[in-house]
Amino acid sequence: MNTYIEHDDTGRIVGQMILAESDAIQMRASGHKLIRSDKDPAAHYVRDGMLVPRPTMGCKREGNVLTNLPRPCMIMINSTGYQCEDERAELHFQHPGTFQVRIVAWPYIDQEFTFEN
Repeated sequence: MNTYIEHDDTGRIVGQMILAESDAIQMRASGHKLIRSDKDPAAHYVRDGMLVPRPTMGCKREGNVLTNLPRPCMIMINSTGYQCEDERAELHFQHPGTFQVRIVAWPYIDQEFTFEN
């Protein structure tokens, strides 16, 4: 028995399982994209058939401005997503409170910030 990860066409890992080699061969034959690995699926992705670490973003925060954003990306404020096509975004909040902001851009590891308004 070996640990395998299954991935989609973009390299995103969609599952991790323990299989006998014969089962892995059968699944590959039926179209599943499997790679033998026991690495953390949240920290890796598949590129050119190899499991590699997901890169970090390196976004920066200056007051209410986020810079060095990957293009495109999704800016998640609490649970609402906003598409962003620029390397810079100025955030405005209508109500006082604490806001969790997460930047999402595949294959990068998500980056999070907390804003107090």
